[in-house]
Amino acid sequence: MGLFIKSSVSIFLANIVLIGMVVAYINKNSLFRRRYVVGVVGSFGLALIILYPLLSQPDFMKIITMNSRYSFSLNEILQFPWIEWAGNVQATGELLWWYVTPFLFVLCIYGMYRMRESSSLYLILWFILPILLFILFTKDPSQRYIVAFLPLVTIFCAQAFLFLNKQTLPWVF
Repeated sequence: MGLFIKSSVSIFLANIVLIGMVVAYINKNSLFRRRYVVGVVGSFGLALIILYPLLSQPDFMKIITMNSRYSFSLNEILQFPWIEWAGNVQATGELLWWYVTPFLFVLCIYGMYRMRESSSLYLILWFILPILLFILFTKDPSQRYIVAFLPLVTIFCAQAFLFLNKQTLPWVF
């Protein structure tokens, strides 16, 4: 249960809501919207049921307040800390560039570019929106927080390799 108090998990939970809003805006089918909203609300309800033993502990409130050392509070975000956000953009870019390696980072961007035309928009949003939330909420970006995003990099790199192989070796595919 300690996993749920981590900032990276909070970012992915917030991402569900953001993607839900994007899906509701993009998809005009009201039945799909209704099912998606029920799924999101049901997921949050189930998460609250699972987290109830953790949230009901008195020590949890002491620990959760220590999170302000690592992430911006809502009050701090509403003050628009532009300088910190610019530093976060630079640090996140450096972390993604050097820890993923330049070659794989370029392949990842190319794979996302190639996937934009298909139904993989949700996967791309699942990668980009948490990074944006990470930039907005984190006080001190670290490579340990970027690790949560790395599995998606491999998917985008594989898509780029697949497309490049189809272009250079069409007889194989």
